[in-house]
Parts: sequence; C-alpha cells; structure tokens
Amino acid sequence: MSLPSKFINVYYYFIAGQYSFTGDLVIIPETIYFFPRRDLVTERMKNPKTAELTRICNDAVITISELVNSSNYLIKNGLWEENLSDDQFRYRADAHIEKLKQQRNSENFSKSLPIPMRFIASEIKNVRLGFWGRLSFSTQNDDHDFEFGLGKKRLHKVLRENAFIVKDSRKLFKWR
Repeated sequence: MSLPSKFINVYYYFIAGQYSFTGDLVIIPETIYFFPRRDLVTERMKNPKTAELTRICNDAVITISELVNSSNYLIKNGLWEENLSDDQFRYRADAHIEKLKQQRNSENFSKSLPIPMRFIASEIKNVRLGFWGRLSFSTQNDDHDFEFGLGKKRLHKVLRENAFIVKDSRKLFKWR
C-alpha cells in the first residue's frame, strides 16, 4: 500500500453518545493527521429535530462527491495529490497547520473549526481498533476516538504497516 494513506469523512471526538466532527484522516509513518471539516454539534444545535437525518444525507452526498470529484479538504488546500510522498505530505500539512494557528489568533474560536491535529507515534498510547471500525488511542492531553465504519480492514493494514501497535488485533479481526 502506498503512503500516505487517506480516509475521508471520518467521525471524531465521541462525547455524550455522539461524534462532534467529521473530517479527513491521513496516516504516514509515525504520524496521524486529522483535518476537521464539519462541526456536527453546531449542526445539531441549529436544527435538533432533523439533525441526524440531515447528517446521514450530508455524509452520503459528501462521500460520493469526494470519491467522484476528488473535491475534498485536502485537495482544496493543496495538501494532497497523486503520488505524493509521505515527506512531501508532512511538509505541506505541517505548514498548513502553522498557517491556521497564526490565523486563529485573529478569529473567534467558537465560530471556527478546530485546527487540524497531528499525532506523533511516540506520543500515542493504547491504540485500539474496535470490531465496528472505531479507532481509539490516548495522548498526553486527551483520549481520541475516530469512527471509520467500512474502511476498518484497510485502516488496520495501514496502522500495522506504519508501526502503530493495535491491541488485540487477532481477536478483533478473526477473519484474517
């Protein structure tokens, strides 16, 4: 499998029984990046009665359009192109994150998405991949949960190739 590995429309930050964001996750050797794209909490607050149905419909439309048109966050921001090496991606992603941090100082925090996150392998502990496609791990500051759904088999392979140790992977992936 070529690197970097990209996963689109991934759910992030499970709290109070619901995910808070969706975005794109990229795995390269010794680093995981997450680029938030939608604030699900704000969407639920704006229209609580139809929020779940709207989320499901939006997710389907976004996933299909990104697969067909390749018009996702990473491409729009110049972070992704075919045959990009992991070092090229790391350089672009780190520069993008720094640029957003500088811009954040002038914006109202509550009106913007979180800055994309970078997780270094040496800071990641207790990597777990659940049967239904939930990737969880701990860092010094927080616990992180991502929901992948159908991409879990590919995710498991990418995590193992990049030396992220997955707990109990033999029990979770009995069909292997």
